[in-house]
Amino acid sequence: MQSKTIGAIAELKFSTIAIEKGFEVSKPMIDNYSYDLIVKSGGVFNRVQIKSTSSHDKYGGYKVITSRGNSKKQRYSKDCIDLFAIYLKPLNVWYIIPIEQIETITITIYPHKDKRYAMFYEAWELMENGTP
Repeated sequence: MQSKTIGAIAELKFSTIAIEKGFEVSKPMIDNYSYDLIVKSGGVFNRVQIKSTSSHDKYGGYKVITSRGNSKKQRYSKDCIDLFAIYLKPLNVWYIIPIEQIETITITIYPHKDKRYAMFYEAWELMENGTP
């Protein structure tokens, strides 16, 4: 399956869950913004970048590329997005992580071992209150 197709599926899954949770979800009409979706709750708007992964390493870590660009990788900034929504497909779980918590162009999430990202496991409430 092509990466654009995988990304579209993740966006649709995220949108469905967000709408079921009562959020308003909007998608830009063109595909060159740094965010994939706008999620609104009350008066709070969040620009959300969706990422997904379907494989893990031998230690159970899921590597996620949290940068943009094909040849020259660039980090996202607070000026571009507010939150990452990271989908771990084999576990069917989401990590909702504020941009301020991502310091590198790739991260590895260890769902059963690492406490670094544990607080962001299914943290949909971050879209209600805005990012910390």
